Amino acid sequence: MERGLQEIVDALSLRLSRPVLIDDVELRPLAYSIQFGELDEIRTASILGRLAPETARIALHDEGIRTAGGPLRIPAHPDIGMRARVCVPLVGGGRRLGYLWLLDDPPVTPEELRLARAAATEAAALVQPDADAAMYRRRREQELVAALLGDDPHRAAGAVAELEADHYLPLRPLRVWAAAPDGSAGDDWRADVLDRLRARLPAKQALCGGVDGGVVVVAGGRGMPGDVVAEALGTVREPRVVVGEGEAVDELLDARTSYRRALAALRVAAHSASGRARWDELGVDRLVSSLPESALEGPSGRAAAAARQRRRGARADARGLPRARRRREGDRRGAVAAPRRALLPAAPDRGARGGGPARRRGPPALSSRPETCAPALTERCLQCDGGGSRMGP
Repeated sequence: MERGLQEIVDALSLRLSRPVLIDDVELRPLAYSIQFGELDEIRTASILGRLAPETARIALHDEGIRTAGGPLRIPAHPDIGMRARVCVPLVGGGRRLGYLWLLDDPPVTPEELRLARAAATEAAALVQPDADAAMYRRRREQELVAALLGDDPHRAAGAVAELEADHYLPLRPLRVWAAAPDGSAGDDWRADVLDRLRARLPAKQALCGGVDGGVVVVAGGRGMPGDVVAEALGTVREPRVVVGEGEAVDELLDARTSYRRALAALRVAAHSASGRARWDELGVDRLVSSLPESALEGPSGRAAAAARQRRRGARADARGLPRARRRREGDRRGAVAAPRRALLPAAPDRGARGGGPARRRGPPALSSRPETCAPALTERCLQCDGGGSRMGP
């Protein structure tokens, strides 16, 4: 009778008198033995958290576990509480399926390594069907994300029907996050970000995929999904990830609306020190972030007008109202500006006490100077919108 994964781990552990752990390819524990000897902090944290800590993931990836063709000795990393260990890759169907781990204290002997390799081969045969199913599921999720957030309403409706029939995203409200590299990124950047997200987000409680060269996440519920997304993306080293968070929606069919808001927030996040922006907190930047690319300055073309508007506001606080407003009100002596209602178009002038020709002063013309074009357009849109109550893409 075929042994299960837990039986393989237990038998090898007892034979070697060492703790044994098998992870999947994303360093999530699949089976583990009882503990022998001194505790290893990373092993304990992986089991309790169902995922290797980020410090351990970085150290292990830097040691080359993703490309190792055979057993690999990993030196101790006392700064993160990780003891020396041996990694035996699980390989099947020409691809990496996971890892078998042995603590290397005392050092693993050649005979013990032979037994570990045999156990890894047996374990790979058991893991491969689940790995194949997971790979198919990810490909299908990528297709569904593209359809759900795309421009075709019929494809979006089909994606919604399939997701709901398969019990995806049951929690409400839903929200979309959009992420992009802050600078040039290699071919593996998106795959690395998606691996980090999928390793942390519960199955079917979130959708991850690549759209237009970036990464999107659709998740339901309050609080926890956003924290997990922020944690996962915050661990990416170079280049850093900039993230825009869309608004909450109650229906899956409205996810595209949240996606558009997330893209608007992403344009602002690119010029934020934190690299993060939330649609709910953008304020006037909602308007500027919705301008076409041709209206924005800056080498990246993302949210430069929003940054410029904030700088102008700071200067206005320091020296009074901007000169542009004083010009519009005809005050060339720099007097104190009129109240806010003076920003609205003036009522028709009926002349002195009855009857002169009516005159209407229209909204201010846009400046021909590139550095003032976006703020002037913002002011004009605010007038037309009655104070900015309907700002947004």
